[in-house]
Amino acid sequence: MKKKGLLKLIVGVSLVAVLAVAIPLISGCAAPGPAPTPTPTPEPTPEATWHLRGISPQCRSIVERDSIAQCCDVITKMSGGRVTFDWYAGGELMPSEEEIPALKAGTIQMLQWYPLMGTVTELRTIECGAPFATKNALEFRSLIYHRGLMELFAESYEEQGLYYIGPSLHDPLETCSRLPAYSLDDMKGQRIQLLAEHAYPYTQVGVACMPTPPADVYLAIQTGAMDGFGWSGADEIVMFGMNEVAPYLWDPPFVDVCNVAYLLNKDVADSMPEEILEIIRVGVLHLDVWNETVRCNGEFKCRTDGSFKEVCYLPEEDVKVLQGYGMEYLENDVALRNARCAEAVRIIKEFRAEVDEADWYGH
Repeated sequence: MKKKGLLKLIVGVSLVAVLAVAIPLISGCAAPGPAPTPTPTPEPTPEATWHLRGISPQCRSIVERDSIAQCCDVITKMSGGRVTFDWYAGGELMPSEEEIPALKAGTIQMLQWYPLMGTVTELRTIECGAPFATKNALEFRSLIYHRGLMELFAESYEEQGLYYIGPSLHDPLETCSRLPAYSLDDMKGQRIQLLAEHAYPYTQVGVACMPTPPADVYLAIQTGAMDGFGWSGADEIVMFGMNEVAPYLWDPPFVDVCNVAYLLNKDVADSMPEEILEIIRVGVLHLDVWNETVRCNGEFKCRTDGSFKEVCYLPEEDVKVLQGYGMEYLENDVALRNARCAEAVRIIKEFRAEVDEADWYGH
């Protein structure tokens, strides 16, 4: 009887143990609850894009020669298509005097600007090339990139509500005339079309400077009302046929390299991340190098292929006289405009003394 009772006890305990294990398992095998909602994969945010309308002040043939389209293509490619362009030559969208207001208003978003085309900034004289302040283009490039002029230019445009991308150095500004000039005495009395910003050194040696619309210059020289004019490079003088009436090219140039500014609408610039702005700066730097070299290449050609009757070289002592008057103009006029101009003139004056002492090479 005891064995029988013990057997019942063992069976009972075993049954309890089995149920203790089975009941949770059975409960776990109950009908499944609702499946959890999967976390949706976020859609990638579309990258911002910018389509910029830009203007260069020159005629279409100059714009094509300077290969601004190449610059736009470089920027578009480097940005992965995020920055694209429509680019216009001077006068195709609006008169030049409307370009800066249009840029500020956002009607256009980018502009190649010749500082001497308007009084946008007080540094315009230095930015476009102070007369006889340097002996070659490399000196002016050093002043811009390494001595602080670029930062002063940027500050000046920022005051006007514009974003300064950077400079683009072009060709020399030089004088051609229907009369030769082998000395300062030969220049005296000649009637030359020049902008007021460039005229001072010449007026001090007896040149009569006559501001004249470019469209009227050819006829004025042809009819004898004027003797010559200052223009942007020998290649452009030849391109526009001005060497036909003014076949004597004077050397040295009164500005070694004409510099322009590339500007963005401020709101557009503020909407761009730094990497996009840097891509645009790199594109303009690419254009800067291209512009100067393609124009220098044209300068070499036109000075040697018979385009001019003669290139007239001033003696070094006469060049130094003009350089002295150029510095006098900076100190007595430009430096007095405001503190920023005074700082720019100080930089140039110190650099000029340093370069003269180094005596690396001349113009």
